[in-house]
Amino acid sequence: MTSTAKKKPRRPTEHNVVQALKRFEFKAHDQGNQSTCTAHAVTAALEILLGKKLRTEDLVTGFEDDEEGTTVSRLSRILHTKGQREEKDKDIVHKLRFKKIDNDVSAVKRALTRNLPVIAGVTNFIQRKTSPSELTLKNSGDPEPGKHSIVIMGFCEGGESEGGGVLHVLNSHGDSWGKGGFGTMSYGFFLAYTIELHVPVVPKTNARARTRTLVQ
Repeated sequence: MTSTAKKKPRRPTEHNVVQALKRFEFKAHDQGNQSTCTAHAVTAALEILLGKKLRTEDLVTGFEDDEEGTTVSRLSRILHTKGQREEKDKDIVHKLRFKKIDNDVSAVKRALTRNLPVIAGVTNFIQRKTSPSELTLKNSGDPEPGKHSIVIMGFCEGGESEGGGVLHVLNSHGDSWGKGGFGTMSYGFFLAYTIELHVPVVPKTNARARTRTLVQ
């Protein structure tokens, strides 16, 4: 006797948005000494999604300079209400939308398998521009933590990493950080130190409209 029950589709054990969308020429941003990690993370996520180069300096408008930087939540509200200029010499403003998702690995993996990069605000213990390619857990001698924004663009299950897998991340310290600006953080780091997560909201339109920078 044969069973007629449908088999559940196998869950992917790894996925990478950059590779899936064939964005192999994508390069990491470099925030330098400025507190602009969130602006760079949002810009990089949109570049990955749209496959086009955006101007970081024209992305964020509508609030005063802040040496302490900003959060993903605050920036997403600004982009939704104030918008983003498409060209420096034009008055066209696009309003971008982002959705906050739960701080759990399953929510991140669901977004990634839909080829949506995830913008993450995390607690960062080691503020270094050059480092190994993995965000590491806090050591007893580490200084008081700071906050940092990165882009999660993939995952890989298994291995010996804390928590049973790793997330592929893109930092904003140029090519000198990790491997060409790319690295990983363990599921353990993610679960311990993630503050907030957002994904771009993609309109259900044709490909040409999608390149209009996620118009509201």
